[in-house]
Amino acid sequence: LAIGHINTFGTPGWQTRDQQGMHTLKGYLEALAAVPDAVSQFNHPGIEYGDFRSFADYTPQFDARVHLLEVGAEGSFRAYGAYTRALDAGWHLAPSNNQNNHRGSWGTENGHRTVVLAKELTESAIYDAVRNYRVYATEDADLKILYSLNGVLMGQTMAAATDLTARVVLEDPTDAGPCLVEVITEGGTVAAAVSAET
Repeated sequence: LAIGHINTFGTPGWQTRDQQGMHTLKGYLEALAAVPDAVSQFNHPGIEYGDFRSFADYTPQFDARVHLLEVGAEGSFRAYGAYTRALDAGWHLAPSNNQNNHRGSWGTENGHRTVVLAKELTESAIYDAVRNYRVYATEDADLKILYSLNGVLMGQTMAAATDLTARVVLEDPTDAGPCLVEVITEGGTVAAAVSAET
């Protein structure tokens, strides 16, 4: 039974599934506990490669070790349902999208992008942004999104509130026009939707 693929960045060495204790997701996540600055991603969850045991291994400690979930690679947001299930299971994850195509044509294969809102273009600033979930996934290479909820910037946690105000800024210089902005909650339920312009 396939568990799934994980990428981990920012470590002093590496682990493989052939090493002691690495044949289980729990073993891998426990090994990550020794590398607090690492950044990890659940890759393309699904039937073919594994769905991480439906994200059942959630603990606050493991949650702090995984930051991203790949919602799209070659296909169009094919793991979006898995992303919703992971969030519902308690995981705090930012969505990523990329060109996980195994052909070496990364950056030119399509318009899929993982956008990281970093304070500067350095490795440490990018890792800091990912650790703080200032990330979004897109299939449009030049789409810019910035959103906040009650003034709290994307990626941050906030206290529970009954009155919520979302602010969304969209910019797309090559595909300007109408779009739909949705607020999605537990179970993938659309809590609010509004038409907007880019």
